[in-house]
Amino acid sequence: MAQPRKMLLIRFSSLGDVVLSTAAFGPLRERFPDAEIYLLTKSRYAELFECDPRLSGVLKWESGVPFHKQMSALRGMRFDLCVDLHASLRSRLVGGLLSARCIRYRKHRLTRMAMVHLKRLPVRTRTVLDLYAAPLARLGISKGMDRPRIFLEEGLLAKVEKELEEWGVRKEDEAVGVHPGAKWDAKRWEAKGFAQVCNRILETGRKCLLLGDEGDLPFVQEIVSRMRHVPTLLVGELDLSELTAVIRRCRALVCNDSGPMHIATAVDTPVVALFGPTHPRLGFAPMGTHDVVLTANRPCSPCSLHGEKACRFSQRYCMEEISPDRVIAEIARIVSSPSPTSAPK
Repeated sequence: MAQPRKMLLIRFSSLGDVVLSTAAFGPLRERFPDAEIYLLTKSRYAELFECDPRLSGVLKWESGVPFHKQMSALRGMRFDLCVDLHASLRSRLVGGLLSARCIRYRKHRLTRMAMVHLKRLPVRTRTVLDLYAAPLARLGISKGMDRPRIFLEEGLLAKVEKELEEWGVRKEDEAVGVHPGAKWDAKRWEAKGFAQVCNRILETGRKCLLLGDEGDLPFVQEIVSRMRHVPTLLVGELDLSELTAVIRRCRALVCNDSGPMHIATAVDTPVVALFGPTHPRLGFAPMGTHDVVLTANRPCSPCSLHGEKACRFSQRYCMEEISPDRVIAEIARIVSSPSPTSAPK
């Protein structure tokens, strides 16, 4: 095929999926070293990728701006190749209106729906990175996908380190992050479990950093109300880049199946991920060498593709059967092992 001059890579959302799309940046850059490669994503996520040396730039899709105005600006950039890693109606429209060759990944939604509704069928798990690799193969990229990676500015890392000191976390302190939020309530582990884990972290002499956005605050307050000790409460205090830098600073992160789970993998922070209504076999599990997934493996799980459905039982067995002792044991194993290689800056 002719070498593309200017390439548009599309992944609008959600946070974890956009982070996973970074696994395609390296293979594309290696295959097309002289091409300009741009990422198109929602404006709320763009800041995470603006320091990535494999990209020529990050383009922001702005909510509230008319489609035709944004499309006009994209057409003016004269892309000759579009790699659609979203395969939504919007991304299909954008790709179709660019006057560029467009290749698109397949979601295999029916296969995943079979995992949800026909659990006894022997369906092979395909990770998101497996699915992202398929369209790249059509471009002559046969090597495996890179792991997801996020690059952060040194200035940001220094700024966050200084802010952590103001919150009582010194450079020499070992910290474990706990991010109890999730897009859907059904995906959140129980508050009493998080409280027990946070207490144990603090009782080992480590700092416990409670993370999240403002929408997580009521749930986090419930967790804190059940605790014997005082954690470092950073909920609602950080923007997305600062959150990523704090996660990078942590020795481990405890979280649900959520975007921060993939952020941790992308900055080389080992993660203990808690899966309930979703399940690792759907292909969204973290992929770091030291990452751990805990699941109760209930026969009813997965009950939905993204955890959006309320539990049909009187108790959420899939979450309640993940014991705090299991989580604490995995944290202890991670912090007692050698630290992984520092994440790229």
